[in-house]
Amino acid sequence: MKLHKLLLGIFLAAAMWTGCSNSEGIDYQSLTLTDLQGKPVSFEEFEGKRILLNFWATWCGPCLKEMPDLEKARQELEDEGYVFLLVSDEETDRIRSYAERKPQYHFRFLKMEESIKSIGIFSIPQTYIIDSNGKVVHAITGATHWASEETLNLLRAVP
Repeated sequence: MKLHKLLLGIFLAAAMWTGCSNSEGIDYQSLTLTDLQGKPVSFEEFEGKRILLNFWATWCGPCLKEMPDLEKARQELEDEGYVFLLVSDEETDRIRSYAERKPQYHFRFLKMEESIKSIGIFSIPQTYIIDSNGKVVHAITGATHWASEETLNLLRAVP
């Protein structure tokens, strides 16, 4: 019984550590992305900018729940050199339909040609914070309260 509790504790600690990981974990520059008009999008376009790269889906409840907070954070940080990219592997028409139904969100909604699972993401929302030098400095699994002062301060601290 003690061994079972110990193993459970180790597993939970590992899961929490992974969810708050600062490891790079993704080769984001190799992704094949298009905008909602089908035009290719390259990360070179965002050189020198800080990027919040969020993987989501229209069917994902936690993804949709964090959207209002993401929009508030975007409003706070866009003038400070942040770009908010929301990436889905769903069909472009589905992503476009969602974006059109939610005109209050001013993100760059992008279509990823690869499947999210093919790049090692098995849980969404999954967000990567990329500094102005192109380095992934934070990886966040799960919905986050993006508009909280704590989170905004964390994002502002990224070079």
